[in-house]
Amino acid sequence: MPTPRNIAWSIVALSWITVTLAAGPHARADAFAYGHVWADLSALQMRHADGTPFMAGDFASLTQEYRAESHLSSGLGRILNQASGPSSTPVDLAQSCLGPTCPRWPENAIDAWGAVPLVFTYADQQMAAAPLGDPAGYRLRQRNKAASLDGIGEPWGTWQSNAQSQLSMEFRPVSSGSMTVSFVGTSLAFGMQSFTDDALMLGYVATTVEIIHVDSGERWALAPAALNIQLGRANTDFPDWREDSYTLTTGELDANDLYRLNVTMTSEMLASAGTVAPPVPEPASYALYAIGLLGLNWYRRRHPRSSLRYPVENRVMNSREHHRYLTPALPR
Repeated sequence: MPTPRNIAWSIVALSWITVTLAAGPHARADAFAYGHVWADLSALQMRHADGTPFMAGDFASLTQEYRAESHLSSGLGRILNQASGPSSTPVDLAQSCLGPTCPRWPENAIDAWGAVPLVFTYADQQMAAAPLGDPAGYRLRQRNKAASLDGIGEPWGTWQSNAQSQLSMEFRPVSSGSMTVSFVGTSLAFGMQSFTDDALMLGYVATTVEIIHVDSGERWALAPAALNIQLGRANTDFPDWREDSYTLTTGELDANDLYRLNVTMTSEMLASAGTVAPPVPEPASYALYAIGLLGLNWYRRRHPRSSLRYPVENRVMNSREHHRYLTPALPR
């Protein structure tokens, strides 16, 4: 049967473990993470089955719009940047940066390389279009970067950047027939991180092209696997560069029916180094620890002699007595 003394010691031990675990391990000072993803979709054109480009006269109605959005976040705050407008007017979403060491890259230097700052998150986007039938076609570009270094005093040390660029066109063809959408797609992903438990680098970039019959929901879509890159610990320390030409061909489009062409690029970059500062233990943990100490104090007051190390008189034992006390009796 447990004694009051054993119960008190158990309370002290459990409460001490609770306080210790709540403090948690400290982050390593050499943890770091950095990542960079970007996407470029260019020379996007729409062509008839015979290969000739669609011109303005091939549509009974045509509306076009660009939309761009970037979202940066860290313990320092958040930045939301948005823009939209007709595709006849280029949408240039100004670069955004959050952090104590923001880079000094030129505006729209989507594919620029250079010195990497230590702690920041960044996004830049640009969209433009040439007249229908022009070989230059439509173009969408965007880039995300993030970096984190332990020891900067930043909660969690996490820096994140998201971006999405979209071209949306609603049209009614004058005559029935198929449509082929062609474009050149480029994606790049690159990252580095320390192989420590408190470093994390994640990112992705994806491109999707689709044509939808607005009324029936019939859909033709292309999401090239080569352009959709996942970035993580398994593929770090070298740039993953992919570029190729792609085409999407629909079935028969009915004259004067309403269709929508969506071209979407999405990318995200996250870098984290270091753990959150050790949290303060809950008041209940401290209360439990105090109860254990009070219980021990109460027990010692009620049983002063039993709290001694040896159950003998309170005097210095000679060597013979000490040997006799410590030596167990042998069986007869």
